[in-house]
Amino acid sequence: FSKMSSSSTSAGYENYSVTSLDYDSARVTYGIEIIVGALCCSAKQPLKNLHLLDAGCGTGSFTAALSGLVGKVTGVELNEGMRRKALEKTARLENVEIKEGNVTDLRGIFPDSQFDGVLINQVVHHLDEIGSTGFPNIRKFIAEAH
Repeated sequence: FSKMSSSSTSAGYENYSVTSLDYDSARVTYGIEIIVGALCCSAKQPLKNLHLLDAGCGTGSFTAALSGLVGKVTGVELNEGMRRKALEKTARLENVEIKEGNVTDLRGIFPDSQFDGVLINQVVHHLDEIGSTGFPNIRKFIAEAH
């Protein structure tokens, strides 16, 4: 990865407020059946009773796709442009909630929430500064999500 221009985010990556405008034209929600298969194998209750967290939900594509398969999906997204698209996409879905926040502060966003599963797709590479050692933010996310 390379650092972006002055319009980049604080993490030094692409400015997703701009990218969000046409992000979905280049992304497809492949792998939903894999996610559902993993949930079926590990969940201790029916899928329709599960509450999933889509950490770094982006434009809400996976959030929306999973909403018809599980009881509730909560998406969290730091970038305003991506979050706005997610809110638009999921506005009519009664079992979806989209919140603002950083995935490395899940307890700060959801102090009392319990989730039955956490999805983090196309996010991990954004969690640590280029050149950091030990992946401190990825470790923090795993600790928070666990």
